[in-house]
Amino acid sequence: MAKSEGGHAKNVANFEDLLTRVRSLGPGYSPSKAGLTLPNLELQHQAANAALKSLAAELPLYQQAVDAKQAAFAPLSKLVTRALNMFRASVDYKPEVDSAESLVKKMRGGNSASPALAEGAEPVRKISTSQRSADMQLAHFASFIEILSAHSAYQPAEAGLSVAGLLALHNDLAQKAQAVTEAQVRVETARLNRDNALYAPGTGLIDLGLGVKTYVKAAFTPGSTNYNPILSLEFRRPKNL
Repeated sequence: MAKSEGGHAKNVANFEDLLTRVRSLGPGYSPSKAGLTLPNLELQHQAANAALKSLAAELPLYQQAVDAKQAAFAPLSKLVTRALNMFRASVDYKPEVDSAESLVKKMRGGNSASPALAEGAEPVRKISTSQRSADMQLAHFASFIEILSAHSAYQPAEAGLSVAGLLALHNDLAQKAQAVTEAQVRVETARLNRDNALYAPGTGLIDLGLGVKTYVKAAFTPGSTNYNPILSLEFRRPKNL
């Protein structure tokens, strides 16, 4: 597991260890604070575990959407160059040709790729620059198609270069770009749920684990069963939270 995810999983694993050791304390473990009672600890551990699994399930779906988008956008630059050459060969009106050329240059300069993820890593917490670039490329592509479609002389025999073919491609690219955005939103939601389950002040696993350690330190003596193992368990909050 990548380092970015390993710390969260380690916190949950340590909390599971804590639960096992707290159970061994028997009736002597009786904190007055409701959040530190064994039933609540077990409930919060289950919620944190579910949140980790939900995020882990969403990450590969995000990457699949990114891969599909990259594959779809990759041929765009060469295709619009071919369409532009066909337009040049079909139309004599220079201002329209110049406008089409300008749009093609903008599409060539765009970078529609979204960053690939290392195994277990997470995408950025906001819509990426590459996603905005894809949106701009789609806007330029739509304008380019409008210019071509305005001239009846543009009638290429190649289906992929036809106005209908270019429109179909634009729709497909737009769907794949939207799929990346939707997948990223799902990842962000799953990450927020995980962060709340683990790091919410007072109710998250980290604060509960530290609270249990404080209670055990006060209620038991160093010779008690699992006293030292409980106090040695680490619960760490990421620096960005």
